[in-house]
Amino acid sequence: FFLDPTAHFGVATRSVALKAAASMGEPSSQDAAPPLQDAAPPTLFQEIMAQWEWLQQAHDYVVAMPALRERVSSFRKSAWEFTSTAKVSTETVERQVTATLQPSDASKEHWAALLAFRRQSPAVIVAAATGVSVLPALAHLRTSKLTALRLVARNSLLGGGGAAVLLYPEIVFRAAPYVSRGVTKAEDTIASVRAN
Repeated sequence: FFLDPTAHFGVATRSVALKAAASMGEPSSQDAAPPLQDAAPPTLFQEIMAQWEWLQQAHDYVVAMPALRERVSSFRKSAWEFTSTAKVSTETVERQVTATLQPSDASKEHWAALLAFRRQSPAVIVAAATGVSVLPALAHLRTSKLTALRLVARNSLLGGGGAAVLLYPEIVFRAAPYVSRGVTKAEDTIASVRAN
């Protein structure tokens, strides 16, 4: 008995339950059946253990703790693996997007050659822009020469003039004082007409 204190635990629990039923006035199973003759009376230790069932439940909980610890560890490990996989995937996508947005070496060479051509021969670009802008006027050449002439003048000024201003910015700087004087004269003329 002293080596295993819970050996008579069932007997002690039964005796405590019988005493509780008798104190409440309920008929107990002891009234129905005679007591066991060979059962030893419960000791003090057995009665204390019967009243402290929560201690056994706590013991069972402590025994179950390693399983809980393993579940928490496995969940933490799976969450860490998921986040690391997501991080690697994000880095891979970012590298692919960066590689896709970067121009290739061939396109860089073509762009550099185009910029060099623009710097070396802007007159050719202005002439090409003027020629392309005059093409619609040629379609009206057979119907009305006056309309064709008007279209040639307008499109040449807009297409060729715009290209010249973009490719020759010094034209703007040289023409700016003349334009300023012309605007001032026009404002003075309009003011004098309004005054009269």
